[in-house]
Formats: sequence, C-alpha cells, structure tokens
Amino acid sequence: MTAEHKINGMKSKKRLTDALLILMTNHVYSEITITQICQEAKLSRKTFYRLFKTKDDIIDEHLTNMHTQLMSKIKALHSYVYKDIAFAYFEFWHAHKTLLLLIKNQDVPFDFNAICRINAMEIYYLIKSEKSSSFNEDKIQYVLAYCIGGLNNVLLYWIDQGAILTPTELIQLLKDTFGTPLF
Repeated sequence: MTAEHKINGMKSKKRLTDALLILMTNHVYSEITITQICQEAKLSRKTFYRLFKTKDDIIDEHLTNMHTQLMSKIKALHSYVYKDIAFAYFEFWHAHKTLLLLIKNQDVPFDFNAICRINAMEIYYLIKSEKSSSFNEDKIQYVLAYCIGGLNNVLLYWIDQGAILTPTELIQLLKDTFGTPLF
C-alpha cells in the first residue's frame, strides 16, 4: 500500500465515522444502514467494506483511536501519580461527553473495558513503584484490572447519570471516599 493510498484510506475512514455520528443524532443506531452511512459520507459501499466489516467497527475503531489520544495526553503529563492520571482520564472523557452520551443513548454495542485495556500496561509502567516492580505478570494483571476497572466503572456510571459531575468533582469524590495516598 502506497503512502497516498494510506492517507486516502484514513480520510475515508474519517468521513465514514463522521457520517455515522451525524446519522446517529437523527436516527436510531440499530436502523442505520451501510447505504445511509455511505450516502452521508459520499463514498461507495465498496469503499466502506474495504475499510470496515460493520458499522460497529466504525465505533470500535473511533473509540480505540480516542483511547490512543488519551494515552498521549497521560504520557504528556510527566506526573505519574495515580490521582493525576485519573484526573486526566476523566478530563479527557468529559471533553467527549457528547459522544459518550450519544453512544449510550443509542444503545451502541461496544466493550469499553476491552478498549481501555489496550494500553493498561503502559499506564502500569508509568505509575509502577519499587514494591509493584517485584510482582509477577499475573499479579500485575490483577492490579491493572482493579485500577482500570475502577476508572472505567466510574466513567460508565458517570455517563449513566448524564455526565453531570466535572472531573474535579469526580476526583474529589474518590479522594473523600478512599482517603488514600492514591488520591
């Protein structure tokens, strides 16, 4: 694949993603067809199927790309305290709450936890301590499941409640509840 084909493919993916998100604001997700997405994007069905298998793949890839952006934001912090990472996590998703609420309200099938586990090891390496460095891989996975699962579940509950609290309020709530050095 040439560089030009790759760039065109990325542009087409963006157009298809944007088209699906636009359609979701006016139509029920489960009733949106590939043809509608292609018409809105002004692309052929052949292009769609060259890039995606289903409309669910568009959402999965979009959220995966967003998670990659989140990881870049976390890495740019240069402060690898769990509280700071949690704040950056909530702040990032707060900026995208309209999308998250749209996905929730449309009952779009996706596994948010699976998407967020993608870079869990990267987060671990940013916040690991001397004590955790002695853990074997299996133990690390339990700690990661706890840390990432906790953040994800707070985020999902926040979405379910209408995404009303700010990132600062979420962190304060966790700090008040746990009162540990993490927060």
